[in-house]
Amino acid sequence: MTSSTAHGVELLDPAALDAAATAAGQPCHRAETAAISSRAGFFDIVRDAFPTDPPLLGQHSWDALSDSLFGGLLAAPGDRAVLVLTDLTLLRERAPEEFDTALAVLADVADTLADPVATAGRPVALRCLVGLHPASS
Repeated sequence: MTSSTAHGVELLDPAALDAAATAAGQPCHRAETAAISSRAGFFDIVRDAFPTDPPLLGQHSWDALSDSLFGGLLAAPGDRAVLVLTDLTLLRERAPEEFDTALAVLADVADTLADPVATAGRPVALRCLVGLHPASS
């Protein structure tokens, strides 16, 4: 399964993630996400695995998560970044609205980082590789 849901976000079978990350040809920030089943878990893994600036506090504001991830990735060296979330199947199954919001936030961060105005002339190409098992019927 390979599908692009939005700019910068790709949904892949978890077995295909390593090959996709290697093909990206740049360092990856990797988060083991198979056990994530809630908004709180998603916030915790972003805080622990990805660069954030300002530090991400709490788990209530998607805007704060977006701002923090944007700032952390913009402050990181280089003009490209890859985020790997190994498997968000459980989040999709147990909290589908939170899953959809999480993907929308990742897409928004990718779009904003690509904007030369928003990045003060230093755009960053963000690619988010999200592991997701096909929905069972």
